[in-house]
Amino acid sequence: MNLLEQGRKKLYALQPNTHWAAELWITECFGSGNHFKINEVYRTQDRQNYLIAHGRTEEDIWQLAIDGWISSENAREAVKKLRVNPRLSKRNISTWTDRSFHKQRLACDIQVVSGSLGAISKIAAKYSIFNPLAGDRGHFQFNKVPARPLTLNGEARLKRARRALSRINNWIKKTTGRVREAYKRKKERLLKRI
Repeated sequence: MNLLEQGRKKLYALQPNTHWAAELWITECFGSGNHFKINEVYRTQDRQNYLIAHGRTEEDIWQLAIDGWISSENAREAVKKLRVNPRLSKRNISTWTDRSFHKQRLACDIQVVSGSLGAISKIAAKYSIFNPLAGDRGHFQFNKVPARPLTLNGEARLKRARRALSRINNWIKKTTGRVREAYKRKKERLLKRI
């Protein structure tokens, strides 16, 4: 299985309403030579607690709980993980909090294989996929992806235009003066588009 197929498979772990944007993003990136590997999409609370312990001391973790960034229950779990593996606090990674979009299936972490992260980010922005964390360059969030845009075939577009034209004709019959002239101009613009 190649990198593109692996990426598509992993992106299907995202929320279903974001699949259209994820598919277009990965296809356009790979088509333009910007290849990347998807490291992680969904993350359990247990994994999140493990990551919270990275690059932090016990005091740091409790301060996050006091400041409201993580719950006290998750702080206890992170401290347990830190006590089991004290080397975690020596790592210089400390961007994780309790409020992860990974847990909601609305984020992914990537690793650039070829191309540039800047180009990948620009393509992602076209689909409302973005990287909000300066310290976590490979993190992309899908929480602002809108509903899939509706695309109509020619027949459906013509049907929609006819309905609009019918409504405009009814308004023209019911109105007088300047309002009537405005509706006539609107009708002319609609007829030019058909």
